[in-house]
Amino acid sequence: MDLSVSPTKDRVFLLMLKEIFGATLFGSRAHLVRVETQTGRGLSRVILVGMPDAVAREARERLPAAFLQHQFAFPKGKVLFNLVPAQLPKCGLPFDLALAVSLLVAEHQAPAPQAKTLFLAELDLEGRLHPPARGTLLAALAAVQKDCFTLITAPDAAPEAHLAPGMRAYGLTDLAEVVEYLKQPDSFRPSA
Repeated sequence: MDLSVSPTKDRVFLLMLKEIFGATLFGSRAHLVRVETQTGRGLSRVILVGMPDAVAREARERLPAAFLQHQFAFPKGKVLFNLVPAQLPKCGLPFDLALAVSLLVAEHQAPAPQAKTLFLAELDLEGRLHPPARGTLLAALAAVQKDCFTLITAPDAAPEAHLAPGMRAYGLTDLAEVVEYLKQPDSFRPSA
């Protein structure tokens, strides 16, 4: 039974079942953040809720350009991103890649990850992945504590993430390669 689609005309995707995560730095630790996406009719706008910081809110502006560069369709109408847990401030780590993957899955442009996956990278306007400025290892350790053993990031950050015990970190170059990974994860090897 597929619980990911609502019976209404608006598409509501319960991506909490799809296991798409970002991460935030709060206090001296990193915390996993589940990314949920809802798309629907209405004025064309992107809404980000769940206490995002200015850097996370700026991802709304980068996503349409990154999608266009790789021939992915950015939805017309309302796009709502929910960052869970809502009461935890989202800061210190980029959410671009987690938001992009969540939206691609919601729009059926990419398959959902086969397992819990942490997506940790900033996207530029051409859809290339850039590493977090800090906190990659902390995010990887937080993921392992929550039984999330797969991390997708930029090539420069993957070796650091791989230091977390049991973590399979993949350093990918752009949004198109991330979608290829989601389609055929067995054809990719973790960074060493």
